[in-house]
Amino acid sequence: PPMQFNMKAVVAAIVRPAAATLRSSAAQHGSHVCVPSAVAARSTLSCHALRRSACGSVMPPALQLRGFSSAAGANVEGLPDAMQRMLSLDNASQMEKNRHAMRQTVAQYQRHPSDTGSSEVQIAILSERIKYMTNHVQLHRKDRHNNRGLVQMVQDRRKLLKYLKRDSLERYNILIEQLGIRDAINLMPQRVFLPAKAAEAAVQRERQKLQLVEQGRKQVEAAAVIRDSFAGKREEKAAKLVAKDAASAAAAAAANADSA
Repeated sequence: PPMQFNMKAVVAAIVRPAAATLRSSAAQHGSHVCVPSAVAARSTLSCHALRRSACGSVMPPALQLRGFSSAAGANVEGLPDAMQRMLSLDNASQMEKNRHAMRQTVAQYQRHPSDTGSSEVQIAILSERIKYMTNHVQLHRKDRHNNRGLVQMVQDRRKLLKYLKRDSLERYNILIEQLGIRDAINLMPQRVFLPAKAAEAAVQRERQKLQLVEQGRKQVEAAAVIRDSFAGKREEKAAKLVAKDAASAAAAAAANADSA
């Protein structure tokens, strides 16, 4: 006969204590355990699904303990199979799965234990979001809003990769090798190939600029020559005035001597 039990009683008696034990054990070892809220708060499994899992007649092939793979000290293997399937991340929402993936990404690429914003961590988080959003856009091809967000994330990641390559080439090469990203960042200015008419117009503009520069240089030289000539004329005029004053003074002195 089918098993008869109360779902709330099972969750209160088995699932919640197990989740609390896993969290406390992980906290003692300085790690984090992602227990699905659907299991920790109130289970979304139907009584029929829980009954089949408890009986062991049906084993879903996609159920894996991904949520406890990185949690040190979380003894999940010792729990019953039904408990392991209940606490699996396959019972969690997509938001919780993404959040757990982000935590694992940060833990993998951080440079020190408190690092949450270095270039490596930001690029790794963007790569994880790009992977998820790429699958979403391929499935929902008319989702223009998320498609625009995907393009923006790719551009943001490109800017961060360019900064990292300019800052440290060694760290850049290690990161793209770990993430599986091809080296498409060129720090040199790109050559621009224009059509024939556009290229001729660009050459003509450059020639006009050079001609204007040459004309300006010639005007400056001519102004300097004129300024020097005026200065020479002023000096000659001043010398003539000095000589005239000296001659008048000599004539006055001679006149005084004759009268005496």
